[in-house]
Amino acid sequence: MLLGCSILPKIDEDTLPTTARVGVVALIYNHIDFVKLSGVPIYSYHDKLYYVFDWKMDKYVQASAAKQLKERFNVVDIAYNTAKLKKGFNNTNPYTGLPIFYINSEEIKQEFKRIARVYNLDAIIVVAQNFTKPNPFYKPYAYGLAYKKLFREKLISFAAISFRVYDANTLHILALSENIESYIEVRGLPIYRSFNNYSDEEKDVLKRWVGKAFDSTISSAIYDLKLN
Repeated sequence: MLLGCSILPKIDEDTLPTTARVGVVALIYNHIDFVKLSGVPIYSYHDKLYYVFDWKMDKYVQASAAKQLKERFNVVDIAYNTAKLKKGFNNTNPYTGLPIFYINSEEIKQEFKRIARVYNLDAIIVVAQNFTKPNPFYKPYAYGLAYKKLFREKLISFAAISFRVYDANTLHILALSENIESYIEVRGLPIYRSFNNYSDEEKDVLKRWVGKAFDSTISSAIYDLKLN
């Protein structure tokens, strides 16, 4: 299941030609949300964050976006100062009160300009995790796993992102797709009430399921903005 919306116009050949040199920045934190949906009442939930530094989901998301965008653009492998760019989350969404990414400081602007200059880019695409408040069906905190027992036990992987295309020279947003969310039922694993109850081998499998949710959100954003 996918949800999302595009806010600025779709990308066309005049805006960003297929010959454009594009770099991908992924801003994903090193923790997953493990959500329990109580079922009675149906709208209740409990959630807990677990740190998964070894999952390196930022690298996974960067590679997934780059792979999918290579069908149209000249995607360049880039390196960047993740800690510096994550300071862009020091903004609050006026509607939700939760963190949201913006390029709003000179320090962040200079890092993007450095990236554009070093790699001779025409555009920079930022895939940032999207913070939302959980509800039983559609709103994860950012990314992770949810389990519920209502009609039957079910384990779900989910991911929520914003996908923004910046002009590398001006840092103006050319297009963006916000609140892209994906939900995939996990199969073949037991359902536990704590992430820590899973073995290391099972956690590797869960990582792949979360990766599939990210793949799906990225694919949706690319299709939504006509970047494929």
